This record gives sequence, structure tokens and C-alpha cells, in this order.
Amino acid sequence: MSSLLYTLMENGVIPAISYYFSRFVSQSNQQNESSILAYTAALVSERNVAGDVCVELAQYENRPLFRTGASDVFIPKGLPLNKWIVQLQQCNWVGQPGETAPLILDGGKIYLGKYWHYEHSLAKEIISRCDSEPELDKAYLKESLNKLFPVVDSTKPDWQKLAAATALIRSFSVISGGPGTGKTTTVSKVLALLLGLEPELRVALVAPTGKAAARLSESISRAKNKLELDPDIINQIPDQAMTIHRLLRYRQGRFQHDHENKLLIDCLLVDEASMVDLPLMAKLIAAVPEHARIILLGDRDQLASVEAGKVLGDITGHNRELIYSDKHVQLLEEIGAAPINVLSTQASPPVVSDSIAILRESYRFNKNSGIGKLASAVNQSNGQVAYDYAKDSGYTDIEWVNVHSHKPEPSYLDWAIAQYKDYLQQDTIEQALASFEQHRILAAIQDGPLGVKTINQTIEARMMEQGLISLAEYYHGKPIMIVENDYETGLYNGDTGLIWQVEGEGMFACFAAEEGGIRRLPVRQLPDHVTAFAITVHKSQGSEFENVLLILPDEDTPILTKELVYTGITRAKESLVVAAEMDLFISACSRTVARSSGLAGRLGWS
Repeated sequence: MSSLLYTLMENGVIPAISYYFSRFVSQSNQQNESSILAYTAALVSERNVAGDVCVELAQYENRPLFRTGASDVFIPKGLPLNKWIVQLQQCNWVGQPGETAPLILDGGKIYLGKYWHYEHSLAKEIISRCDSEPELDKAYLKESLNKLFPVVDSTKPDWQKLAAATALIRSFSVISGGPGTGKTTTVSKVLALLLGLEPELRVALVAPTGKAAARLSESISRAKNKLELDPDIINQIPDQAMTIHRLLRYRQGRFQHDHENKLLIDCLLVDEASMVDLPLMAKLIAAVPEHARIILLGDRDQLASVEAGKVLGDITGHNRELIYSDKHVQLLEEIGAAPINVLSTQASPPVVSDSIAILRESYRFNKNSGIGKLASAVNQSNGQVAYDYAKDSGYTDIEWVNVHSHKPEPSYLDWAIAQYKDYLQQDTIEQALASFEQHRILAAIQDGPLGVKTINQTIEARMMEQGLISLAEYYHGKPIMIVENDYETGLYNGDTGLIWQVEGEGMFACFAAEEGGIRRLPVRQLPDHVTAFAITVHKSQGSEFENVLLILPDEDTPILTKELVYTGITRAKESLVVAAEMDLFISACSRTVARSSGLAGRLGWS
């Protein structure tokens, strides 16, 4: 007779990995698949797949453990909290904090064992680095900061100057801000000041994906060329970024650099930190020497990583008010970087708060930008105002399209043909890639009538009708996105390229190389990939496009959140079309991504 958990797996309520992990744990404890241990193990695994680092048992006390729309499937419930904890404590394979076990029970939270250790080690590393302050030449910093950040308006705080000062006076720092707030501009000045103090400083620039690394390289290169400094210092600022995986040197199933084999660097800069999941961030920080600085850049309001955790959000307190210690503010004052009238202080703020700076003014979106106003309204969970901006605002850079049917609208296809046909007419792959990267269709979901799979198929059919592409598995100009990390080819999840016919040589998959230029790969060597006229909003993180069409589903789904809508909107630089159903759009703006984790608490956020 099939167990309840097996039935749930067969009905798609829990993934197969959760069922088999549960069976493994329960059988190892000589318990059956209907025990509370089995149900708890399945729940922890299922929630981990969904992005949670741990399960807070109180949230499931006397409540159904799994979500399903199938009324004919019985869903087990959690026990009363105290009874639940006692029963788990009696299981051999449920360990206490610090132990090695498949499951770790830490107070009222239960983790997969390795995720408890990831979270604990990352928190320990961050706290240790927050307690360590580099030696400072205050006079040099004050003079240099005033030179690089001259006073423009004495009535307004200079958030970039504050962020730069924070990165300079802290061994561990985070600079968070939305698109166009000047994160890379700020950090390029930080690097210039650090190299002015220590010319031999070894700096590593990294990002989670190849595309994000390429964007970081371009941004740093542009920013440093605008600096009015000694050319020798400017030339020392590195502008070649790489992926985190490449930096840590993945070989034979593991990273070569770890807590025992540290990186040979003095400063680590991580861009798009919101995309980095808990295991990868823990491994990265553990590989950084104790003396080295760490600077994280990212937008804490964006979507969390695809895998488990919301690390940047946990570190920055999830939109809590930022409060600095009296000591930190005094130091900022001494180097002329504290906007005193707007800083809150407290004798004992969270341990990490002195290391955080938030950039609050966008230089990309001016007061006449509908995209900027729309993004701000969504970020403030004001769905009605956001809808009004998109629908009837009169802004020329945004357009609203009502979703009426369970299929791609003709207007979507017209938009796609109009935007994409230019790249197919380019003479070289370099020109084609540059042209293709100017536009993108973003969707919230993979499957369904308004998911990326259907949208891509419909676009291909329309383009074939118009003679723009041929009917073949690999046609000239086919856009593809890699969907798995492949260390042999050096292609990673999220990398985007084009299939391109090279005259006299054949068909190749072509990608922009991290070090510049083009990488060509025979199509037979490609790792798993998908067509990429349309991609999910999740996959678009770390990218920016001149023109974006954002398509939201016309049926509600938990994935429709403020963070998803905000992330989709802020991928657009020049023009944005939002295709959505009004009520679902408004409700999505009030729904936030909630991921269970203990990291924020370990860092002092209540």
C-alpha cells in the first residue's frame, strides 16, 4: 500500500527528492513513512527546494504541512509545537546546533544539516569581519572623499559619499540601491582610494553569472574613465570581472578555493549580491582571507536567489530602518561623510548595521520617467498608484496592455517582431549579440499559456511565417539561454547566446566572453539550454535591456510578488510595456517574498 507521502509525490504536491529524503531519514531511524519525523523531513526538503533555508515549526503548528489544490488528497498537519519539538529531539538523525546530522533542530527552527552549517558559518564570518576595522588615515580619507564627492547641494545628503566612506572604514560592507543609484560609480571611487593607499592591493571583481560579470566590467570601465585622478591610480583599478565559480575554481566536483585554501586577494567586490544563494555565499566568504575587505553590491528589493536563501535581504534587515552606532557616526563625521540630519543612531544597533549603506537617489530615472515612478510605487507596495502610472499616466516610456485571454496577444508578437528583427540582419555575431541584448520579453512563469515556453514557441512560429528564421532545431540567429552550470565548457546557468552560421565553417553557439570577445562552441557541445526570446524575470536578474515587455499571468500564483514585478520593471532602461490583468497586478504589489531563514537573527536583526 502506498504511503501518504508517496501519494503526495505522485500528485506533484512534493518533489521526488523530498519523498526519497524523507524515506531515507525515517527508515534510518526505524520509523515508518507516516511518522512525524518522515513528514518533517519531507517538509524541510520541500521548503528548501522552494527557497527556504529552514522551517519555522510554529508556522505549521496544527496546520497542513503542504499546499495543494487537490481536495481528494489528505494533507498531514503539524503537531502542537512543544510536542513536535520533543518528538524530534528523540530522533537519532535530528541533531543539535553544531552537530553533523541530516536534520538540525535549532530552537523552533529545523534545517537540512548542511544548510544550518552554511548559515552558521556565514554569520560567523560576517560578524568576525564586522568586528575588524582596518587602519585608517583619516586626513587622507577626508581630503580624498571631498575631492571625489564635491558638495553639489548642501541641503541634500550625499548617499554615495556615505556609502563610499562606509566601504572604506569597514572590513565588511554592503552598498545597496536600485538601478541607476550609482553603485558601481561609488565603488570605483572606493577602489581608487584604496589603491591610492596601497598600490599593490589585489582586487577581485565577481558576479553570480557571466552576463552580470560582463556588465560589471563595462560599468567599472566607464566609471573609472570619468574619474579626475592621477592616471596611474586610474590604470590600477581593475575592470575585468569574472563569475564566482571561476574565481573559486570549480574542479572535479568541488571548489579549489575554500576555508583551507584561501584566495590570494586583499579585496573582494561582489556585484548583484541579491542573486547569490546561501550555500554559494557561505563558500565564497569562507575562501576570503581574514585580512581582506569584502564589499557586496546589490539591490535588496530585487528578487531573492533562485536557490535557497535571501542573503542580501537578511544582511540588510529586510527594509528595516537603518540605524548606526554612535561610534560609527562619529567616525563618519571625522572624515566628513555623515549627513547628520538624516542618520538615526543607537548605542547597540544590530552588529551588521554599521557596515550597510543604502543609495536612495536614482540618476537613471529622472522626474519625467514613468519607469522610475512605477518602480518606486511597486517597491512601496502601492499597487493602485503603480497601476495608475502604467495605465493612464501619460509617460512616454511606459505602456499598459490588458491581458484578456489565455494566450499570447497579437500585440506581444508584433512587439517581438519589431524589436528582434534587427539583430537577424546584422553582418557579424558581435553586432548581432549587441543588438539582441537591447530587447527582451520577460514572463513570470515557465509553463502555461503566458509562460516563457509558449511565448517562445509562438514567436518562433510568427518569425518563420515572415521568413525571418528557418524551420530547424538550430537555426541561424536562434537565441538560447543555458539552464545548468557546465564547468567543462565554462557556461553557466543564465548565460545567453546566439546560434550563428559561420560561412564556410558551420553552425556555432556564440557567447560574449568574460574577458571580452566572442566564445564559439559547436552546437553538439552545448549543455542544457532553452530558447530565449522570452525568459523568466528570475533569469533576467543581473541584466538590463533598452526595451522590455513584461508579461504577467492572468491567473493568480504565489510567484506573483512585489519583488518579481519590481525586478521585471527595473530591467528596462528606455521603454517598458506591462501586459497584465489589473486586479492581479495590484494584488501582486502587496505580496512579498517570505523566505524562512535564521541569518538575519544571527546578525542581530530582531
